[in-house]
Amino acid sequence: MAIQEEWKVEQGAMPSIFCLEIEFCDSLKMIPDGLRFITTLQELKIKNMTKSFTDRLHEGGLDFDKVKHVRSLVFQS
Repeated sequence: MAIQEEWKVEQGAMPSIFCLEIEFCDSLKMIPDGLRFITTLQELKIKNMTKSFTDRLHEGGLDFDKVKHVRSLVFQS
């Protein structure tokens, strides 16, 4: 099985998604750029991910602009 380090989300993908949970994806290095276009996303749960991944999502992090529109960001370890 190949390990994926990148997840691509195209603009217009998942037009009705309300909640997304990312868990135990140790090889995933960053949130997909296309997530910024999913305006229906209200809750993003990040569980058991690496510190470097979660640090990118906090305010001031490298990927915060991709998720700043999400009403609820939940981090659990």
